[in-house]
Amino acid sequence: MKIRNNALSILVINSSFYVIFFIVTELILGNWIKNFIIQKEYIPIPGLIKDKVLMYDAKKIFSSSKPVPIVYTRDKLGYRSRNPNQNKPQILTIGSSTTDQRYTTDGKTWQDYLDIIVPTFDFINGGVDGQSSYGHSTSIRLWHSKNLNPENVSKIIFYSGDSEIRFLKNTISRFDVMETPFQYYQGVMRDNSFYRRKAKKIIEKFKNKFSTLEERRVFINQHKARPIDFLDKGNYYKLENFNSNLYPEYVEIFTKLLNDTQKYFPKSEVIVIQQQLPGCSFLNEFEVNDRHPDKSETLCFDLMKIFQIQKKIVNSQEFKNKINLVPMYLEKILYDQDVYDYNHTNHIGSKKVAKFIKSIL
Repeated sequence: MKIRNNALSILVINSSFYVIFFIVTELILGNWIKNFIIQKEYIPIPGLIKDKVLMYDAKKIFSSSKPVPIVYTRDKLGYRSRNPNQNKPQILTIGSSTTDQRYTTDGKTWQDYLDIIVPTFDFINGGVDGQSSYGHSTSIRLWHSKNLNPENVSKIIFYSGDSEIRFLKNTISRFDVMETPFQYYQGVMRDNSFYRRKAKKIIEKFKNKFSTLEERRVFINQHKARPIDFLDKGNYYKLENFNSNLYPEYVEIFTKLLNDTQKYFPKSEVIVIQQQLPGCSFLNEFEVNDRHPDKSETLCFDLMKIFQIQKKIVNSQEFKNKINLVPMYLEKILYDQDVYDYNHTNHIGSKKVAKFIKSIL
């Protein structure tokens, strides 16, 4: 009986030691102290990927009979196309999936092309799939300002487009906030746990070693090849007597984004690019032909409203001469063949976006 009790005591002591060791190393090597004690303000950002390399075959997205290998890398801070070894002024690019470019391989995003054609800057890809101005404000406050030196960020580019349309119906989506307690705690573990990060890397290496690119094929956020081509003409819309005051929630969200950006990056030039979609053939800022095949949708008409609201805010006394608004949507930069669906660029389209951005810098 005494031997059994001694064995139990040893087991309890050893187990306690390992538990304490696990907790201490998790606290030291994870981000718990940094995020919850030093910085004190922490909220997980939906959709943000850190310290990960994804590899998959995107041939179905590009309607190809041959493999289309994609390598998608996010560094330990969550960025693509960031060169930590170059002492260059940085240009931070923020936006949704058309900024993130999940199905454009490393080296061929429009930020990568800008790194080549404008070598005096380091262009950083801070895009997050599905994120809108609401999420951008959170990212400015709790991600970008905590990982980038504001003194070294020369410009911040917001590549703004159809992810903003949801606010015409006052909708905040799962891409902007953690909707459930489970999602919140999942995000907390993703961002802070040392052991979870290491376990995920081991699992991914194992999967990559014993699977093909086709088996690692991943589709998220409704990315897919264009099932029906653009229409030749489409529906004509004209925006008349538009009153932006009918959308106070979006006015508040976009205004907050600009205020937060100026607060946390006071020396950075802020540029808002109102992106062009090939299916929206704008005649001017109040008239558009919507060439998307789904005639029940009013994407281009709604986008026109969003751009008018943004214009009014940027031209207000609060931001006049402080924000550079670029109506890319009035230009013909991207053509039908430059996107694989209706708005996401292939590498050719990304190169055209890079050339356009170079022309406005």
